[in-house]
Amino acid sequence: MALINCTNCGQMVSDKATKCPNCGTPIVVPVKCKVCGELVSPNARACPNCGAPTKDTKKCKECGNQIPENAVTCPCCGYNNQEQQKLTFKEAISVCLLKKYATFTGRACPSEYWFFALFNLIINATLSILMIILQWTSMYTVLLVIQTLFFIATLVPNFAVCIRRLHDTGRSGWNLFWAFLPIVGAILLLIWCIQGSSRDDNKYGPAPKC
Repeated sequence: MALINCTNCGQMVSDKATKCPNCGTPIVVPVKCKVCGELVSPNARACPNCGAPTKDTKKCKECGNQIPENAVTCPCCGYNNQEQQKLTFKEAISVCLLKKYATFTGRACPSEYWFFALFNLIINATLSILMIILQWTSMYTVLLVIQTLFFIATLVPNFAVCIRRLHDTGRSGWNLFWAFLPIVGAILLLIWCIQGSSRDDNKYGPAPKC
């Protein structure tokens, strides 16, 4: 236990006390600056002697200023410094087929869109290869039916996730109709879907946390 001065009346009180027994002022125990060793208020963001941050801080990815370690949004520039975790392959399929099967509103991050596209590619490629191998057998018809049913079952979620991906880049879902323009339309959609998420909320919803 140590004795410190009350900031109001100067009375010596224990550093364990919450209030000064003489005047009732809340006791603020100073802390040592990690750089110069000067005693500063624990509520201070920087040492008045050397300017070093007195609390755990991190650098804003956008403006470079030091901000509190637990801060999500930079108080200087407003950038969202929250680390975004990518969806896993399994999570992306679950979102597209179960949670947002026919959801045409909101936004989809790149990992959600591309993992679901990869899922479609794997299934269709596997079925196509099997159909080539078994084209002269009775299994060919069975595989053709399975592939047709898979196409029908995933048609709506494929449209939905593509529209949400366009929303995520700040574009209207109506841009999906560019797909009907041969070659050029497909290239445009590919470029837009490759783009990363816009970091801020837009008119289609908040930025996805993935």
